[in-house]
Amino acid sequence: MVLSDQLRLAGYPVVEAANAQEAVEVLRHGADVKLVITDVRMPGSIDGVELARLVKSEYPDVKVMLASGHLPAIDWVTHDGYFRKPYEFDKIIQRIRILMD
Repeated sequence: MVLSDQLRLAGYPVVEAANAQEAVEVLRHGADVKLVITDVRMPGSIDGVELARLVKSEYPDVKVMLASGHLPAIDWVTHDGYFRKPYEFDKIIQRIRILMD
């Protein structure tokens, strides 16, 4: 939620999802989503890595950024950015600006 607040303060519209399945439903219902930010570890039947794979295969124009407090890097899944926790909000927002240009 802190990340969502920081993104809103930076001027970005934010749609939050409680888990990956809810995020997929948001995408499938035609929301104008340009970027998905997901933690690698998420509750439910789909984790963040599987969500990234699904987004990249079904919505190739949507960018995906991954975050984790447990892994040093995520090289085995296609993504547009990776951030370790705790977040450095300025770096995340800088990467988003690059991706959205």
